[in-house]
Amino acid sequence: MIQTVGPTEHLSFYKIVVIGDSNVGKNALLARFVDEEYDYRQFQVTIGIELKWAVVDHGGEKIKLEFWGPAGTHRDPNTVAQCCPGADGVVLVYDITDRQSFENIGVWLKDIQKDLPENAERMLVTMLLGNKCDMEEKRIISQKDGEGRARQLGCRFKEVSAKHHINVKAALDELVAAILERRKGRTGSSTCQRCSVS
Repeated sequence: MIQTVGPTEHLSFYKIVVIGDSNVGKNALLARFVDEEYDYRQFQVTIGIELKWAVVDHGGEKIKLEFWGPAGTHRDPNTVAQCCPGADGVVLVYDITDRQSFENIGVWLKDIQKDLPENAERMLVTMLLGNKCDMEEKRIISQKDGEGRARQLGCRFKEVSAKHHINVKAALDELVAAILERRKGRTGSSTCQRCSVS
């Protein structure tokens, strides 16, 4: 289990890029990842790069996570390129009520991959998140389609709701565990998790 704790020096450091179209909820997810809070009044369209960090406890080991969120309004190659060096994980986010955001996932991933240093891709852990799974009545992208796209891209997968804090912590737990496994030379296996709205 991962719990946010106070800042500490001399920690293992991991960089995670959170990417996707505008309005899919990347800032809300970043707020949940870092502060476990949600306040839609604070969320604005990102210009440039949103940068947040947190110190977490994973299995008794404190580690620092740095989250980079490039703007999703338009794909600026320069902005995406700034996020890539040193990345350990990539979170690709789409909105289950927006087909275009789902179809653009592959393009975002290609933007990331082309800017990675040689041989860095094999060390990169990728996760596909279908956000807003609480909006079932407006769903356009099925769970099955999300799982299939994740398998096609070689990503881990979860449906989440930043608004209702559904699967968000579980996604972060799994992502961090996978990054640590990859760094230790164990690739682990891709997993999928369904959304459960109470």
